[in-house]
Amino acid sequence: LTLRREKKQETQETNGFPFFGREAEIKSILSHIQQTIDNKVTCINIFGPAGIGKSALINHLLPKLSRSRAFWCRGHEISEKYAYSPWNGFFRDLSSDIKTEKLGDPLKLHILKTHFPSFEVEYTLAPNTDFSPLLQQHNPVRFGELLAEIMRLNSSAQRQLIILEDLQWFDTSSLEMLQSFLLSNPGNLVLVALYRT
Repeated sequence: LTLRREKKQETQETNGFPFFGREAEIKSILSHIQQTIDNKVTCINIFGPAGIGKSALINHLLPKLSRSRAFWCRGHEISEKYAYSPWNGFFRDLSSDIKTEKLGDPLKLHILKTHFPSFEVEYTLAPNTDFSPLLQQHNPVRFGELLAEIMRLNSSAQRQLIILEDLQWFDTSSLEMLQSFLLSNPGNLVLVALYRT
């Protein structure tokens, strides 16, 4: 979906800010989201120039999506220099939703917690825990696999949306983690990628 400049139309409110037009884009995105298939990932790409309203469009849509939970990954111009920084907000959001009792092995949570400090989950490691597996698991592919497992195990009646804002600023490790996540069967979710042209 490519966003272009549009003439002013009827005003709607989004988070206290006026929102104009985009009826065709809204209808198209809602249609794609509602056609999601169980245990499949639906990807929606929205691109356009800076300031065109890509994020505003998604913020406007979120209240219209009943039984949905959105997790944001936000890239910033400096994100390219800091591995995994776009995922911090995602893990902060996930912390409030996660059901740790479903995950079994607390070592998996520990692996993610060591690299994503915003992932605030409680777990208990046995005193004789063998940490040698951690040495092989600190890589973007393993992070993506673990995240997919967490999303799959914690899926609920709510539709899960992952919004990748300013994807053009994601660092290489974050993109590798995203690729691994998508290839590891994360369950029924909608991935919305916003990026500049």
